[in-house]
Amino acid sequence: MGVILIKFFHHKANIFSLSWSSTNKIAFSYSTANPNIYTLNPDGSNIKQLTFGSYYNKSPSFSPNGTEIFYSSNETGDLEIWKMNVDGSNKTNISNSPSTYDEEPYVSPDGKKIVYVSCPVGSYSESNELWILDLSTGSKSRITYNSFDDGLPIWFK
Repeated sequence: MGVILIKFFHHKANIFSLSWSSTNKIAFSYSTANPNIYTLNPDGSNIKQLTFGSYYNKSPSFSPNGTEIFYSSNETGDLEIWKMNVDGSNKTNISNSPSTYDEEPYVSPDGKKIVYVSCPVGSYSESNELWILDLSTGSKSRITYNSFDDGLPIWFK
């Protein structure tokens, strides 16, 4: 997989935040300046850009059934958690927290919750904590309380 991405994007750029779907698609962030989200097949075919503009779109995470992608974007001014259909349609801000930077979403195996990193605006990377967002109710719960820079959350079955 990495060889395909490097071969396709051979010029100086950043490729990061890979996510592999249950439907055998790969989503990733790619950037020479501001990152955007793309998908492709494992053989490198059918590459498609899903986000556009000078926003910071990163950290894609597929829903368990592969129909949605959750990601971080600053399209509304600060980093928020967004979701979109796998074809890039129906982009929706789901964290709606203008007083915090919300990023690095990771969907639970049952698709009901997202774990993500959040910190108050203005204190980026100084007080990152992990939160859980319930997708059916929209309720948020903080799950870490410490002085460490928490990040890169994942779920285990």
